[in-house]
Amino acid sequence: MKVKKIYKAVGLIRVSTDMQAKTNDSIDGQKKSILKWAKENGVEIEKFYNEPGNSAFRGKRPTLDLIENEINEGIVTPNAVVVYSFSRFTRNASITGTFKANLMEKEIPVLSVTEPMPDDEDSAFISQTVIDMVNELQSRTNSKIVQDRLNDTADKGYFTGGVIPYGYSSVPVTIPNTNIEKKILVINPKEAEVAKEIFNLAEVGINGKPLGVFAIAKYLNKKITSYRGKRWTKNTIDEMLNKSLYYGERVWGNKRLARAKDNPPIIIKIPPIITKEQFMSVQKGLKARRLTTTNNEPVNSSIKGLRSKTLLVGLLKCQYCGCNMRLMNGKKIKDVDGKPERYQYYRCPNRTEADCICPNIRRDHLDKVITETVLLNVLNTKIIEEIVLEIKDKIGDIIKHDDKILLKLHKQQASLKLKINKLYDMVADEVFEMDETLKENLQNKKSVLSNINYSIDEIKTRAKLPLKKFGKPQVEAFVKATVSVLSNQNQENSKQILLKIIDRILVNKDKIEVCGANFKIAEFVSKTKMGTSYEVPTFVSIWR
Repeated sequence: MKVKKIYKAVGLIRVSTDMQAKTNDSIDGQKKSILKWAKENGVEIEKFYNEPGNSAFRGKRPTLDLIENEINEGIVTPNAVVVYSFSRFTRNASITGTFKANLMEKEIPVLSVTEPMPDDEDSAFISQTVIDMVNELQSRTNSKIVQDRLNDTADKGYFTGGVIPYGYSSVPVTIPNTNIEKKILVINPKEAEVAKEIFNLAEVGINGKPLGVFAIAKYLNKKITSYRGKRWTKNTIDEMLNKSLYYGERVWGNKRLARAKDNPPIIIKIPPIITKEQFMSVQKGLKARRLTTTNNEPVNSSIKGLRSKTLLVGLLKCQYCGCNMRLMNGKKIKDVDGKPERYQYYRCPNRTEADCICPNIRRDHLDKVITETVLLNVLNTKIIEEIVLEIKDKIGDIIKHDDKILLKLHKQQASLKLKINKLYDMVADEVFEMDETLKENLQNKKSVLSNINYSIDEIKTRAKLPLKKFGKPQVEAFVKATVSVLSNQNQENSKQILLKIIDRILVNKDKIEVCGANFKIAEFVSKTKMGTSYEVPTFVSIWR
């Protein structure tokens, strides 16, 4: 291959796996071979670029981008890029072609010290193309062999390697009737307790208010509970709360390349740390509390009010325009002793701008009225027993209605799964490229599917509502616990009670209407635990 005289070059040293990178043999060997070639050909190696422990086939090669950028910016000024072999350079022919084409525009060739090219340009082109295709074929073959072995390992329930999930340990086992040793995941008792606490904090919090991922990380770090010697971060917590392995289903292969369509993800059964019901409850809370999408688009704008510590913010709505009423600061007034004090009131945001006629209401007055109304008209044994009795009479009709919804949801679920699989197939068949638009489309479909799955689980849970167990002791325990919380006048705890039994509070100039749902109250009663500490009921959880 005819190229102009080379005086200066940069070297690219890489290995394809972490194990090769840790041995250093391959890295040192490549460097020595490149330096030997440079000395024999009178070439100065201006700089070496090291790329250890990355797969060349996955298409993510930041080191190649770095080489191009530094050449473009004049940080390095080579006449060539030198590699030990073209297989070390990359095994994906399309990436090889793009990188080489970009460099050849600047008359910078990519040379291999172990694979010299013929002087004839056409022969060199054919030789180079054949080498690239053989390397890619070899990479694909090796990848399939490794994938098949890992699939077999996962299919038989063994640990496939990688980072051991928090809360678990990897222990060796011998395959029956063989001398082959594999590994399985077992619960790590000490870590599992922390994992349980993380899910409990995300579901019910400390005082009945669920904590976000940042607050959970801060809480754990304050307790000096480390994440395997490191500090907890919100990303670590978020990742844990979204992994199904904690209820016993570890998904292997959910991030495979689209070309692996014949190898769908495998679910490996492992010992659960929490229940699936708790996992789904946490998922619902996480989604409800999300203020923005991944593209920073606003979502769930009302959630700020529901997350507020103020008793009625998020529940109070203007009956005229439907807006959430806000808490405002009033001017200073004199108390009974003549001392100035500032008061607060609830106000519709459209009262001035849109001439809404919804009245302003003092916070202290309305908070007291709503609390007393709930204590008097909802949280007493007789009324709760009547609600439970009414639901028992109507439960048959409710289940029939739910069955119809369930059938519709199952159809939507099957349709979405089919669409998602078709998109993956079309990418694998090269009908579409996996660009950002397609990724976003897939993510949206997965998000909708996740919502459908949650709705299905929620209906199934409702069908299991243990109404037969609703005896007088259960109802009395519920009433005692909730009344205790509301009577203690802790705003944050009291709000969690109201969120469980009230849908909304509608305000107009003539009356205030408190709206709730009997079935929700019954579900709340069913979660009461006998012998519960009544200071902060453990059954309190976020409700939307």
